[in-house]
Amino acid sequence: LTNTGFFDWDLAGNDFIGKNRSSSFDLGLFPITQYWDKGVGYDEQVNGLVHGLSVFSEQPSNWYSATTINDWDIVGAHSGSTFIATQHFELGNENIEIDITDYVNDILSGNTTNYGLGLRFPDEYEELTTFKPQYVGFFTNTSDTAYEPYLQTTYSDIITDNRLNFQLNKTNKLYFYSYIGGELVDLDNIPSVVIYDDNNLQINTSPIVVKQFGKGIYYIETNLSNNVTNNCTIFYDTWSNLNYLGNSLPDVELDFSIKHHKISSVYQLMVMTLKYQSH
Repeated sequence: LTNTGFFDWDLAGNDFIGKNRSSSFDLGLFPITQYWDKGVGYDEQVNGLVHGLSVFSEQPSNWYSATTINDWDIVGAHSGSTFIATQHFELGNENIEIDITDYVNDILSGNTTNYGLGLRFPDEYEELTTFKPQYVGFFTNTSDTAYEPYLQTTYSDIITDNRLNFQLNKTNKLYFYSYIGGELVDLDNIPSVVIYDDNNLQINTSPIVVKQFGKGIYYIETNLSNNVTNNCTIFYDTWSNLNYLGNSLPDVELDFSIKHHKISSVYQLMVMTLKYQSH
């Protein structure tokens, strides 16, 4: 969110129609936990900044009501609600930039119902007594300028396939690419996979969870330790339950080899040096 006073230093800490531009404070971001209507806000022709009166609109939503027939669960528009993040403002004209990745992921996973997010001063700031009301302002989604609020989304779609770099005692990813007619296609269902060693002995004792990365791309995460490899170096992951457009496809057998760790000469020299210094 862009601060309405970030471009005008004269507003910082100064009086503006009966109010003081606040400085040295925190703002907290909290999830709204119930349905609410946007509301009509202040009537600026009669109250609001024009006359400096801090009355609230009697039409929802407002300080007390979420809708015409429902009050807020917490009176005072969520005072005392739990913050998911806070940001400190030293001068009061800083923009808001808060990471809400966990909140968005909870919405996408179905763990959180999205009713929007709210901003407020922490209770210790709300309870302060000041000579004049303190305020901070930000451009809203009704702004006709480039300062409209926005949510910036970044994500990683890098495939890290460990088939050629499979190491023991760590989690490795093995991918299966469903190519039909030279193109990646989604199968009718998530396939299944079993891992065998070069003695044709099954390694996994329980079903392996198969996940889908993208169109026609499936993968597993597996960790092999020394005590299950039986000194084998070549392993086979067999993908089955392959179906496309109602047709059953033959199993696909892929392979991978164990890459053993090697101690570099630089590391050996460092160890020798430490031993020498310890004497």
